[in-house]
Order: sequence, then C-alpha cells, then structure tokens
Amino acid sequence: MPDAMKPGDVLADRFELERPGPPMHGGSGASTASSSVASVTLWRARDRVSGEPCAVKVIAALTPEARERFEREMSLRAALEHPVLARYVAHGVTDEGHGYVATEWLDGVDLRTWLARSALKIADALALVTRVGDALAEAHARGLVHGALTPTNLFLPGGNASDVKLLDLGSARGAARPLVTTSGLAPGGPLYLSPEQAQGDPSIDARSDVFSLGCVLYECLAGRPAFDGAYALAATAKVVFAIPPSVRRLVAEVPAPVDALVARMLSKARDARPADGAALRDLVDDLLNPRDSISPVSSVPPSVESWGYLGDALTAAATHPGQQKLIWLVVALGDGDTTGAPNVPERVASVLGAFNAHAQRLHDGSVVVRIEHERGGTTPSPQDVGALAAATSEDDPAHEQRRHGMILGMLRRARMQAHGGERAARCGLAVRTALQGRPAALTLVPPSRPGEWLSGPAIDLAARLLDRGVRAGVQGIILDEESAELLSVDRFSLLKSPGGLIELRGEWTPQSSPSS
Repeated sequence: MPDAMKPGDVLADRFELERPGPPMHGGSGASTASSSVASVTLWRARDRVSGEPCAVKVIAALTPEARERFEREMSLRAALEHPVLARYVAHGVTDEGHGYVATEWLDGVDLRTWLARSALKIADALALVTRVGDALAEAHARGLVHGALTPTNLFLPGGNASDVKLLDLGSARGAARPLVTTSGLAPGGPLYLSPEQAQGDPSIDARSDVFSLGCVLYECLAGRPAFDGAYALAATAKVVFAIPPSVRRLVAEVPAPVDALVARMLSKARDARPADGAALRDLVDDLLNPRDSISPVSSVPPSVESWGYLGDALTAAATHPGQQKLIWLVVALGDGDTTGAPNVPERVASVLGAFNAHAQRLHDGSVVVRIEHERGGTTPSPQDVGALAAATSEDDPAHEQRRHGMILGMLRRARMQAHGGERAARCGLAVRTALQGRPAALTLVPPSRPGEWLSGPAIDLAARLLDRGVRAGVQGIILDEESAELLSVDRFSLLKSPGGLIELRGEWTPQSSPSS
C-alpha cells in the first residue's frame, strides 16, 4: 500500500522518494478528500532520469474501472502542455496496481492556505480565473474534465496569484463525501462539487468545472464559501437546492457585472453556465478589458438579485398572499445505492403522486421531498412583518435561526390549517417505508427565495434533526417541536424521547386510535 512507502524507496525504478508531501501543499496537491479513490499519498521525490525534484502522487489499489479511466485520462494529460498546468513528467501503474503521477515540484502555497489568511483583490481573483479558464479551455477541447477543482489544487508558486498553477488534471475526480457515519451525520465543510456531481450523475462535462471554479471565485470575492454546512448532507444539499447570497450583497465593492458572472457560473442548470473554459475565459477577459460594443454580462438574474437569505422572501411574499406558500420538508437518508442516479429511486417516486410532492436525490440515494402547502389566504400581521424586516440585516447563521423561529411562531399565531401537516406526515411515512425504514426528518420551513428550491436554513434545520435522531437511535421520523404542534395526536402516533426529540411513529387506525 502507498501508506507503507518510506523515504529511500524507489517507485517504478525511477522516482526515489525523499519525504512525504503535505496533502494540501506542493506538487499535485492531492488529498483523499478530493479524490474518488480510497487512498492517495503525495511524495517529494528525485527523478533519476533528470535529477530534478518532482511531486509524485500515488493512488492506492485502482479498481479495474478506475484504472481504465486513469490510464485514458492521463494519456490525454500527458499530451497537454500549458503554462498554467504543473509540468507533466510521467505516469503509470505499479505491479501492485497502484497508480502514480509525477509532475514538477512547486514551492509556495495553495489557494486554500492563502485565503485562510488573506483575501484576494477583485482584479487578482478575476486574473486567476482567466488563467485557470485558459488552461481548462485546452483540456476541455480534448475532452478532458478536471472534476475536482477546489482551492486546494490551485497552487500559488511563491505565493503569487498571478502565477497560479492548476494541479491534478486527469488524475482526480471529485468524490462526493459520505453523508452518514455509524454515529451520526458525517461532518461537513465547504463543497465545490457541481450539482450534477452532488446528485451522483456520472455524465459530468466541462460545465461541471465551470461551476466548481465559480465556487472558488465566490470564495475569493466574498471571503466565505458559497456552499458550506456543519454536516456533509447540508453542504451537499445546498449545492443542489440553495442559492447563496449574491457576492455584491456581501461585498458592495464587487461590480454588478462580476456579481452576475459569478451567479451565472453557479447556475443549477448546466445550460445556463458558460459552456467551457474557453467561454469562461472570454467572458472574464471582456470584464477586465471592456469594449463599448460588448456587454457580456449585464445584470444579475432575478433569482439571485439582492434577496435576503430568508426573511426578505417572506416579507415580499406577505405583499402577495395569493402566491405565498409554506413548505413541508422530508429528508430521508439513503443507503449508498447509486443505482439510477441522478433520478429519484423508483420506489420513492412511485409514492409521491398521492401527496402532490416533489423530490430530488443526493448521490448516496438520500431523498429530499418538498411538499408545498398554501396558507389558505392568511397573511402575517404588520407587527410580524416589521419584526422580520428588522431581522434581515445580516446573513449569519444566528440571525437565520432567529428568523426561522419568528416565522414558525407567526404560523402558529395565524392558526394554519392542519390538513397540510397531515398530508406531509403521511408522505413522510410513505417515503420512509419506501426506503425500508431509513432515518428521516420532517419539518415545516418558510418560503424559499425566488428561483430557489430550498433555503439554506431549511436544509441546516433538517440536517440537525437527522443528526440528533441518528445519534439517539430514533426509530420513527424526527420532528421539531414547532412542526409537531401542527399534527394532531388523535391522528398520529407521536412520542417524545428522553433527549427531547419528537418521533412520528405512524398514523393511528380506527382500532388503534387513543380516543377509541
């Protein structure tokens, strides 16, 4: 195994290993978090042919399918030369079945390390994207997709962003993180996969790289990731469903055309993004060198235009009560089965029609079900709307949780019709049964912003409920207290656990009803 290698070993009768390279520093910059294989190690080595130092990435025990793809894509990579790409040296597969890639050794820091201590200027961020886009243009023209573009594999030799190098082309594919562990939901963090990767779609193309680079550009400009979460499930679901606040809302100095470009790169629909690295490079070049006759990106799409993350949406909806809808959300964990991705598992899709519900899946088969419920014409009071408007000044999680609680309190005061909760509860029970009793959560969430399938706070709430339920070994569907208050105990079996969790165990039959 690569982990058993030690300094002084010689790989492929050519590369003398000198010392391990940090997984997020130098050379190919690979880490196990950004590779689709089980184990990746990085070494600084001496090339016995040239005598020069080089970075050698060793990939453990390639499966036959992974080996075929590795050899195909690395053959394309070997023929590709570009000043932004780390210079290729050699690649191969050892007798033990381990793949290896050797590139020039680079001294400096990766973009992740740089952003942790200092933001990039707007011009520097755009210049970086132009250079990377130009390198991707060459790769995309040859049918080569990076598939794992993150700040970790954008390397800054000498700490200079204008000399950025793109690493790992042809030797890494973004591996969607496991969403659950034996003790609870898997930890999260920033995510740079495209929506199609997050849903397990095997047919990614150049537009996936454009989305990932859009995530990087967003972080360079805003100083925070576009998609993040305490749990991997939350971060993954946000990539698929949520729209991050516009960069211009967070950093007023960002020009509107740049804001619009970022929004376009982060479009959920592939066709709405720049087609490939060449198209992206040209768009950024036009922004840096404007011509009077060309206006490549003129305005931010309405779906991301200066909306507050949660409260603004409801405040606006209050002025259009006929359009106002609340959402019941069911999230059920998958079992790792990727069959049929990115489509919703057939056994789940077959039960949704009866509840007028809509679902999407994540890469491991987890299912997110959205059940819209009309408010029956009730509208927030002027006092509620005023309080909400006063709470929309910031986008940090504490403010989001406060607004969420305010909205749910408003719903109780508005005496929301109960039948919407009953339909959602029955749908949740049916979905959980279709997934053979996998852990699930059910919660009522406020309206999303225009163009957004689900809001980030809604996703975070469901993830927290699921994590608490999995850790506590809950057998039924986990509910929060606000949502449970909207279900009748005469119709549904609700159990409060010692840890304060509320379980939806099932629906009473006439014979089993507590009132019978």
